[in-house]
Amino acid sequence: MQLFSLKRFFRKDPRLTTDVLADLVDSLYAPFVSLVLGAASSASLTFAVALYADLPQIAYCSALLAFVSCVRVGAVLAYRRRDRAKDRSRAALTKWEAIYAVGAYAFSGALGALDVVALRDTNDAVVHMLVLTVTTGCTAGAVVRNSGVRHIALGQLLFNVAPVCAAALARNEAAYYILAFTFFVFTVSAFDICFYQSANMLRVLYARKQTSKLAQQLEERNKRFDAALNNMPQGLCMLDGDGRLVVTNARVANAFGTSAANISAGQTIEAFASSLQASGALTQESADLFVREIFVNLRAGRTACTLIPRRDGGVVSATQAAQEDGGAVVIYEDVTERQEAEARVRYLATHDALTGLPNRALFTRLLREKVDACRGGQGRFSLLFVDLDRFKAINDTLGHAAGDALLREVSARLKTCLRACDAVARLGGDEFVVILHDMDTPRNAVRVAESLLACIAAPMPIAGQECGVSASIGVALYPCDGADDETLLRNADSAMYLAKAEGKGVVRLFSPKAKTQTLQGLTLENDLRRAIKRDEFLLVYQPKRCIATGAITGVEALLRWRHPELGLLPPDRFIPIAEESGLIVPMGKWVMERACAQHMAWRAQGLGPVSVAVNLSPRQLYDDHIVSDICEALAKAGMEPDWLELEITENMVMQDAGDALMVLRAIKETGVKLAIDDFGAGHTSFALIRQIPLDKIKIDRSFVNDILTDPNDRAIAEAIISLGQALKLRVVAEGVETEAQEAFLREHGCNEIQGYLFSRPLEADALHAFVSDHNLGRLLRMRDSGAIKKSA
Repeated sequence: MQLFSLKRFFRKDPRLTTDVLADLVDSLYAPFVSLVLGAASSASLTFAVALYADLPQIAYCSALLAFVSCVRVGAVLAYRRRDRAKDRSRAALTKWEAIYAVGAYAFSGALGALDVVALRDTNDAVVHMLVLTVTTGCTAGAVVRNSGVRHIALGQLLFNVAPVCAAALARNEAAYYILAFTFFVFTVSAFDICFYQSANMLRVLYARKQTSKLAQQLEERNKRFDAALNNMPQGLCMLDGDGRLVVTNARVANAFGTSAANISAGQTIEAFASSLQASGALTQESADLFVREIFVNLRAGRTACTLIPRRDGGVVSATQAAQEDGGAVVIYEDVTERQEAEARVRYLATHDALTGLPNRALFTRLLREKVDACRGGQGRFSLLFVDLDRFKAINDTLGHAAGDALLREVSARLKTCLRACDAVARLGGDEFVVILHDMDTPRNAVRVAESLLACIAAPMPIAGQECGVSASIGVALYPCDGADDETLLRNADSAMYLAKAEGKGVVRLFSPKAKTQTLQGLTLENDLRRAIKRDEFLLVYQPKRCIATGAITGVEALLRWRHPELGLLPPDRFIPIAEESGLIVPMGKWVMERACAQHMAWRAQGLGPVSVAVNLSPRQLYDDHIVSDICEALAKAGMEPDWLELEITENMVMQDAGDALMVLRAIKETGVKLAIDDFGAGHTSFALIRQIPLDKIKIDRSFVNDILTDPNDRAIAEAIISLGQALKLRVVAEGVETEAQEAFLREHGCNEIQGYLFSRPLEADALHAFVSDHNLGRLLRMRDSGAIKKSA
């Protein structure tokens, strides 16, 4: 049991960290003055005892005690002079603890030896009293001084008291038995005091370390809080229940565009608002709103957001959140850009981005509101549907940027020509609609519409040149032409299509005829969708003849539609509808496949090979599958690619020159030939012509018609022929109808002609017979003229 208790007393606390150990070692060496005075007084008193008792043994013990005391003082001085920064490891601290323990145990051992010598070798009670007084004092001092490291204190206690008790018991006297018992009781008490003091000191040290750690953590947390507070993108204020600032950051000043010096913790919210007003950040009205909303929300204990306008036109969002203690947290954020962006988004949702006019969504709402306001005979108005004529041609020729500029100019002119009470909107593309307020008679509505046509038709500078554009306008009147917004808009649209059908550039009122014609257009589109499946299309072929030899060198495949009800329809009746609806792509693929198959059929019938030309539409050219469609058509027919010619127009290339050149070069790599149709009527530059991998150019028929009478047309035709010769291209003239035209073209070096002079477009069988007869007649003429020898 005793051994267990001693182990309990002497074992070290497992929680003993290096920092706590350092503090304990410091507690051993720190009381320097008391250590010096205790050692000096002990040595002096023992030397006095030695002189009084006249015993050399006591003198020796006194000398040993003095020596040990000097060594201990030296050790303390060395500890105090050490490098604390480098000498704070656990190993170093354990070494210094051991040095102190050795000195303490040596001092106690010398003192115990003195006690034994005094009690054993002398019977002088004064000597015994003096020696025991020194021992008791040193023991008490050691317990108090060294209680932090209890194994040292307890060791000294044992080294001091055990020899006294042993020597007292050895005298075998009752008084000394009492003395031994007294020292035993003293030892037990000292043990208890030492253990308590040691535990208490450790608790104090642990508590201090914990407090220091918590303080450090709190400081770090405060630093992080300050960093987060001052680096957050929004301004933040914490208010108490009385509306006084408790915490604030610099972003609050930034949100209001003022100095941080105007805002400080401890301010009332009224003083805060006054400083913002005085600095010019807020108007009086904004400052009042600022204070009023904060107090209203504080009293209600609610979370709310308030938009505060600044004097400079900006907007600050104040989001206030109630706290449990009756205060609030307010987040301030400059939302000027966000408000402007949201306003922009709302504007773009209801307005056309290009022209700034109301878009279809806003116009639909305006028209519906107008109808509702006029319902029940409360008013009348007119609706104009405006569509620009040939806008696509202008857009394709001059480019999309020029087309956009044209639309902006037309929009500006429409707004200029209308009254403030009228409304104009862009539905999309080149379509505009106008609401004429209180315009209740057809005559007045047509008069305004005609003024709009005149305004639009005035020349406008686009892409560096004067550009003229016309429009077609359909007019519908409320309520006679439609009692609801959808019917009214639909009927105005029908009237516009009637205007286009009657020559464009005119105004037409809605009538049942307009509706009928619109329905006919829709019906024709539906029929066109079924025409390929029903095999209603027909190809006719117009021959091309070489001027020099008179031989038929090729044919151009032309599409016709055998409508089951309307009969044979020319291309101008259905090609525009096919282009607009996108049906031109499958139709063009069908034409290419059928023309290649017919070429191989003629060859199988013994007709000499002639090239077949097929026209490409703009949609076909820019279709992703055009090259694969060409290869597929050739493969299906088994036709060599150099017998197939693909004709394009200048405007198709100008629509997007970069993409067009890339596609045309890919097409050329398949081996087919390329020709530009209607050359001279478009706007292709000579630089671009050089980049296109062409084989032929075809003079537009408009220049051939008056080639003999109009010097301008004659000059243009001559220039095109010269250009073809310079670029080593074959030149084909279209629309040749007289021998005089052919003679002129032959004289100036044109290679081929095509026209009614020698053949109209023919169906496949008729074309076969025509070419056969032509070739036979040509051979006979050559024989008669001696160009070839007659057979024997």
